[in-house]
Amino acid sequence: MHVTNVRFEAFKSLYDVSCKLDKFTVITGPNGAGKSNFIDGLNFIGEVYEDGLEFAVGRSGGYDNIAHRRTRRAKRPVALQIEVKVSRADLDDIPKKYPWLHKLNSENPLDVGEFLTYRHRFTLGTASQALVSDFEIVSDDFEVHDSRGRRLLRVERERDGKVAIHRTRAKLNPYIRELLDPFFDTRFSEFISERPRTSTQLITTNFAYSGLFSEIRHAVGGTRVFQLSPHQCRTSGVPTPNAVLERHGENLPGAANHLLRNDRSSWAQVQQAMRDIMPGLEEIEVAYTEDRRLALQFRERGVGRPWNTNEVSDGTMQSLALFIALFDTRHPLLAIEEPENAVHPWILRRIIDICQRNGSPKQIIATTHSPVLLNYVNPAVVRLMTIKSGRSVIRPLFEFAPQLREAVANGNFELFELYDSGAIQEAVPRGFADSRHEDRDDE
Repeated sequence: MHVTNVRFEAFKSLYDVSCKLDKFTVITGPNGAGKSNFIDGLNFIGEVYEDGLEFAVGRSGGYDNIAHRRTRRAKRPVALQIEVKVSRADLDDIPKKYPWLHKLNSENPLDVGEFLTYRHRFTLGTASQALVSDFEIVSDDFEVHDSRGRRLLRVERERDGKVAIHRTRAKLNPYIRELLDPFFDTRFSEFISERPRTSTQLITTNFAYSGLFSEIRHAVGGTRVFQLSPHQCRTSGVPTPNAVLERHGENLPGAANHLLRNDRSSWAQVQQAMRDIMPGLEEIEVAYTEDRRLALQFRERGVGRPWNTNEVSDGTMQSLALFIALFDTRHPLLAIEEPENAVHPWILRRIIDICQRNGSPKQIIATTHSPVLLNYVNPAVVRLMTIKSGRSVIRPLFEFAPQLREAVANGNFELFELYDSGAIQEAVPRGFADSRHEDRDDE
């Protein structure tokens, strides 16, 4: 299950931006082009699915801090759209978590290559023209299509806050039909159709009642954004039952402790990845500090006492945090800003190999300026982001200069060499691009 497309309208600098996403996607471009806003948009959608719309808006600083700054408050609402592909393997896996679906799945096998596409779009705007005003949902709908493009289900919010459900009349595989419940259940449909939503309550609040939609909510709500700082990675952690790694690396010991206690397989992969880059490493241990918090220790062969986090390099701490993020199965979608920071190029390539490996359940989006990363990945996964008149644009890199695709494919240029050369005008920072125009005018 992975996100195949996202769309943002009037969200920060993303006035009208749509982007197809691969299982591993790399985003590059000049500073100030909107890369961080794009990542913030992914994070916002994830928080909407995990904690609700009001929480997500509040966490972002309020409606005015997510709305496009060059748009008058009444002119255009903020709109977000996400599309998720539910593969055949995903459909077959659902009964493992919902046993009552097992018999239906085994008795009604799906066609080879069968998949479902889920698309959700919602818009929000201000409730009045006051300088400080509440926001409200303007529209909200989702659809499910099959692999042949047939629309199986559409659920939409009406103006009065009630919900309208439109179901296909075509005969469905009984297992698929059951997956689309509760929205195919007549009594549930009548219940939510007559029960108005609040002004900030999305239809997705009903997703807790179904195997398929619960899994979609988990996949999107499990989005995590990382902008790691070695300094924050060194701070002590808190021993909570479901500790997670925070955006800047806070609570790294807590996240490590969670894997150590609850997911031994993932923790073993983290430790092996660290041994690959630190051959003398025997064990990473989680210890208690004097104030009953958590700390990490690195035990090395031939050294009498373990190293603490203040005695190892920034690159070691950054690498450990990245490996924990990559192997923690609770977060299916990761967005990592500049993973190359503080990391040796050879270690960075190892990290990229993990991101790109076949069969990985993770979907990863990385922003970068690194020549190592750009030269190492398949150019097809690279997106270039640029900005003009305060509005961001993102497209596959070679759509900006299709004539250069063959030069890279033939090995005449490495990707970063082309990116850095200025041959793609949109990849040049605005100040430098302007000065180049002036130099040409002088000539």
